[in-house]
Amino acid sequence: MGGKFVRTNWNGFDAQHRGEDLPLIAEVIRSIKPTIIIELGTGMGGMAAFFSSVVSEWKGKVITFDDDSDGKLGFMPTREDPKNTIIKRLLETYSNLEFEAGDVVSVPHPIILEATKDRISFLYCDNGNKLRELFLYAPYLSVGSIIGCHDYEVEVWPAFAKAIMDYFGYIPFRHKEFEALASPDYPHSLSRFWQRSVIIGGTIFALDDYHFFVEEILGKQC
Repeated sequence: MGGKFVRTNWNGFDAQHRGEDLPLIAEVIRSIKPTIIIELGTGMGGMAAFFSSVVSEWKGKVITFDDDSDGKLGFMPTREDPKNTIIKRLLETYSNLEFEAGDVVSVPHPIILEATKDRISFLYCDNGNKLRELFLYAPYLSVGSIIGCHDYEVEVWPAFAKAIMDYFGYIPFRHKEFEALASPDYPHSLSRFWQRSVIIGGTIFALDDYHFFVEEILGKQC
């Protein structure tokens, strides 16, 4: 199932998201008031700006991650040396935002594990391998936390996502409302979220664990 390219803008930063989804995503975030939001995949910065705006209501913090290991992005900025215009503008605009450049899909990133440890958090998967991102970080979030993804039904297959979320003790969060956002111009919303209700399933550290899960667990359930 495919989706057409869309773009929206938040406070001068573009995002490859439907603008119609943002009010409901904001409601999801406000429902748990996380102290930290983790975004995997900064892209053009629009969602990082949106997340930073929402959590600023209760002095929450956002850490957005992107990877330049293949050189496609053309930057490896830090707060002290922001070489990229988008990142520089984001950091200048939002005092509650941090940027980290690095690989978040080979193994769980230590900054993410520390930032989300023992607290209510919100993690959004929109990097290069969203299904693996769900699988990699879902085991570490606290009960009550929410994990979500973009490109649901396009890059994230519903049956696989359900198997992962069930395995780690998550339940769908307001899925029907996102489904209801479908329109003739854009047949489906690409955002979905799950809330952790119980700690089960263990933790994942290696790429081999992911391959085993896909072959053994998902192969039996999907």
